[in-house]
Amino acid sequence: MSEKRKYYVKVDSGEVKTVPAFDNSVEYEIEGDYEDKLSLENLFHEQHLAGSRSAELHYEAPFQEVKADQERKKYDDEMLNIYQRIYELGTPETKEKIKEIGILDLEREPITYQTNKPEDLS
Repeated sequence: MSEKRKYYVKVDSGEVKTVPAFDNSVEYEIEGDYEDKLSLENLFHEQHLAGSRSAELHYEAPFQEVKADQERKKYDDEMLNIYQRIYELGTPETKEKIKEIGILDLEREPITYQTNKPEDLS
């Protein structure tokens, strides 16, 4: 097991960094090991793919709302998974911020996370 350290997560850009940003962007501080970082990066990758697929479907078949709704739901589910993981790894301050947002069902079953190496995510 590797050593735990602090990471700073920017959901809007999908970044997980070792140093905080010194701008006005929203960041969440988490504590985890390298595997935790990889699992979060993998969730961002999955969310990006879901968003890309949703945009492609809209362009290819603009009036197929059932498919578009399914893809939007998948994107939303991926976002919830990201926030769930940030909450699980979050510092007390981060957990409080996410509770204030009110988007998580904190009673739901934990999900299993993949920890692909960065080269596996392309």
